[in-house]
Amino acid sequence: MLDQRSLAPHAIAHHAATTPDVVAIQHCDGTRLTYAELDQDARVWAHALERLGVAAGAGTHVGTLLTNRFEAHRTMVALGWLQAVEVPLNTAYVGKMLHYALDLADVVVLVTEAQFVARVLEVAPELPLLATVVVIDDDAPPTDARLRIVGARDFLDGAT
Repeated sequence: MLDQRSLAPHAIAHHAATTPDVVAIQHCDGTRLTYAELDQDARVWAHALERLGVAAGAGTHVGTLLTNRFEAHRTMVALGWLQAVEVPLNTAYVGKMLHYALDLADVVVLVTEAQFVARVLEVAPELPLLATVVVIDDDAPPTDARLRIVGARDFLDGAT
């Protein structure tokens, strides 16, 4: 049996408890995220994802169409807490390639950025399982008749 301490969420929680102010992630622009911040943020994000239907332990397939930013790390750890399946998608995917990846992976929820929403909406009508799109950097994303599109503020509102 795999020791839980070797799994990312548990390892980060351990570091958050023992060395909370140590830098967990540093981007090339110098911005930093400590273990305590990453752990707390990931738990908030896990609650927010749970409210959107990513049930803990159910193995829900959640796509991530994100650039290299702190939100990508928060999402990865949050999905680990929920025992969901992260489906990381190449940000260069468009059209049929994006459709193929989302369809093949049975993605139900997609976490993405505003810059990628238009290309997601192009292929969404042919993705019956895709129900929710979270736009992490837009408080007022576009609406869609079939999809539930959630902006950043609504995503995190009440998740703490």
